[in-house]
Amino acid sequence: GICIHSEIALYNLPQTEGSCDAVIHYGKINMDDLPLTSKEFYHSSSHTYFSTLHGNFSIRNGNEIIVESNPDVNPHDLAAYLMGWGMAYLFTQRGYSALHCTALDIYGKGVLISGISGSGKSSTALSLIQKGHKFLADDIVMLNPLTNMNIIPAYPLQKVCRDISTQLNREQLLYINEERDKFAYYNPTDYCSDPKELHTLFILKAADIESVQVEEISGLNKYLRILECLFLAEIYCHTDTPNEDKFRCLKLAEKLNVYIITRPLHGNTLDEISSAIEQRISTN
Repeated sequence: GICIHSEIALYNLPQTEGSCDAVIHYGKINMDDLPLTSKEFYHSSSHTYFSTLHGNFSIRNGNEIIVESNPDVNPHDLAAYLMGWGMAYLFTQRGYSALHCTALDIYGKGVLISGISGSGKSSTALSLIQKGHKFLADDIVMLNPLTNMNIIPAYPLQKVCRDISTQLNREQLLYINEERDKFAYYNPTDYCSDPKELHTLFILKAADIESVQVEEISGLNKYLRILECLFLAEIYCHTDTPNEDKFRCLKLAEKLNVYIITRPLHGNTLDEISSAIEQRISTN
């Protein structure tokens, strides 16, 4: 929903004209205003800094991203971080919360699917998309429940790992590495560009069980689980979750249905998980 002027190509995003809300440009980042203990990551309400193998990034006041790239870096790798970490913190500074989830449009309702690496989040989302549902955002989802419960559509890209990429059209894949052997899958056909009101959050995990289990949670447990879905929540655990994010997560806990879906460690249970999600969305 914002217009950005960028010196770095952000692949497959629509081009437009008019005044811009934010700028992305190359430049020298002044390290003197960062705490001495924060040379790899720093975050405040108006300034975020992070360092990667590809360069350093500084996001300020919700309207500027400065990129100090390393020599010979692939611009696609820079774009991957800008469209992930960069946008997450740009929108956070603009009053949104960034959640590490995939957002889908299922029967006209906004649905979030979250889970740690290896939980089956990407596979489950792809399975639901293949059943005819649309996606609004992949990997990072922006919303502000203090304004409304709408999920903000991102861009028609899905981040997929190598084993899933083998099932997709190679011409629509772009290798982005991100230090984790990932691909960006350009998928405008299954993308929904209209905001959808958030309805339910499903948190996936794997355990040593024999069949898929679905549990609805409530109360403090619901709030804590939503808090864990914040983008880079593991970093906040070592610092402190910003109060603004805590308050927004409380608002989400008031209005959201939250389920934990636990799948067996072994075996293909995608159809069962997808059907369980569809059933709960269609009946609530």
